[in-house]
Amino acid sequence: MPKLVPVSVLTKDAQLDFTLKRKASGAQLVSKVCTALGIREMWYFGLQCVDHKNRITWPRADKKITTMQKNKDGPLHFDVKVKYYPEDPSTELIDETTRLYFYYDVKDDIVSGKIYCPAETAVLLASYQYLIRNEANGPSTVKKPLNISKYLSANVREQYNLTDEEWEAKVLNCASAHKNMSKDDAVKEYLRIAQDLEMFGVTFFKIKNEKKTDLWLGIDALGLNIYEYDNQLAPKVTFPWNEIQKLSYSRNKFFVKPVEASGKVLVFYTDCTHTSKLILNLSTGNHKLYAIRRQPDSIEVQQMKVKAKERQTIRDAEREKLRAEQEAREVMEKRLQDMQRLMQENEEAFARTQTVLEQYECKVNELNAQLEEEKNARKQLESLQCYLEEANRKLGLSMEERQRLAQERDEIEARIHEQNQLLQEREEEKRQFEAELARVRAMHEADMDHYSEQKQESDECELEAVNNVDEDLRQSKQDTDEDHATRLKLLRQDLSSVRNPNKMQAIDIQYEDIVSKGMDKYRTLRAIREGNTKKRVDQFESM
Repeated sequence: MPKLVPVSVLTKDAQLDFTLKRKASGAQLVSKVCTALGIREMWYFGLQCVDHKNRITWPRADKKITTMQKNKDGPLHFDVKVKYYPEDPSTELIDETTRLYFYYDVKDDIVSGKIYCPAETAVLLASYQYLIRNEANGPSTVKKPLNISKYLSANVREQYNLTDEEWEAKVLNCASAHKNMSKDDAVKEYLRIAQDLEMFGVTFFKIKNEKKTDLWLGIDALGLNIYEYDNQLAPKVTFPWNEIQKLSYSRNKFFVKPVEASGKVLVFYTDCTHTSKLILNLSTGNHKLYAIRRQPDSIEVQQMKVKAKERQTIRDAEREKLRAEQEAREVMEKRLQDMQRLMQENEEAFARTQTVLEQYECKVNELNAQLEEEKNARKQLESLQCYLEEANRKLGLSMEERQRLAQERDEIEARIHEQNQLLQEREEEKRQFEAELARVRAMHEADMDHYSEQKQESDECELEAVNNVDEDLRQSKQDTDEDHATRLKLLRQDLSSVRNPNKMQAIDIQYEDIVSKGMDKYRTLRAIREGNTKKRVDQFESM
């Protein structure tokens, strides 16, 4: 029975523990891990480990995994990392799982400061990170303060006179501008912005030229770049992959043979043989992918792109449906608010009408009481009338008595006339109030009907030749996306007033110099590609 060895692989969000045959190779281990993680574009990834001399290394694909570490008893430990970067991650990475693991690595490098990122870009990237993180953790009704150290590098935070709460407000303000974006779209946008950073996708090694000048070698998807030792933002010399024919080393001496027959071999020195091996390994892998990108897609890649397009179509349809539902919900919510406002207004109008109605009814009751009093007065007048008739009958008794009775009669008739006139006035006033009461009741009933209706509505490597390549370097997103450029400009202006110049580091000053000259990552590469290989080798040797 074959002997097995325990293996522990750490990813960003999980730890994989399993066993492999002791004879298993590095390629078999990478394949098993990528399959377990659902990564189909496994050619971008590798497994980092610490070798027997405590050095970070990438295991060779053809070597046994048991030869990579000195620990013979416990499990072998590896970390899943992005090993090779494409030229344009936002368009070349096909699968969303691949993009997510790229995002994990790039985000960690930016927040840790390994990749330099200016404050305005860091805040914008942090806003997308916030969206990605929140969707991954699911919706929450509890608003928790951001741990801003997980969103912005220490270098960015220390340069500006802002509290964590003020940084958080700026991040959330940016996030609100794209709050309806899906997680995968946020990852795409994050990578699209991050890939324009000068140090994105570059692996650095310390080297020396023949003059023993300390320099940096940067390996990326486009070729080999040479940097001055105190500046990792702007390379001084570049050697594109299509100009390199052969790579080899002898211990710490490294050779780069150009394609040009008359070209001059580039020679530089590393700190040890191990570093030379890493440079050769990363260079050959990057060159291979560089050549593949300039060939027709393989059947596997074509199938992946078709499936990715189908998934994207489905996601777009779902997003459009969600957007339409959200718009419809917003319309309904607005209608509901309008109806609630109208109902409140109607209720207030109803209450006012009810008050007026009660006042009129009270007035009618008063008039009825007055009318009753008038009726009683009429009865009294009728009694007086009878008394008057009796008095007239007795007029013949005596002159004096007749005069007295006549006077008394006149007084009674005057009182009767006065009471009749007052009664007519009261009846007219009552008639007017009854008419007004009828009008108010009709209005009240109409309002009630309207209100009711509204309620119902609610070693060495010979490199494959890459011929006839017309290198057309991309432009930054800031050059091609006006909205993005405006956002960055406004953020930069906003932050400039709270920046402490005394806390700026050398790399910040170098970046400001690049910006002041109107340069960026791609303009710099275009500028240093001028001239032939020999001229650039001479430039390297004179550094």
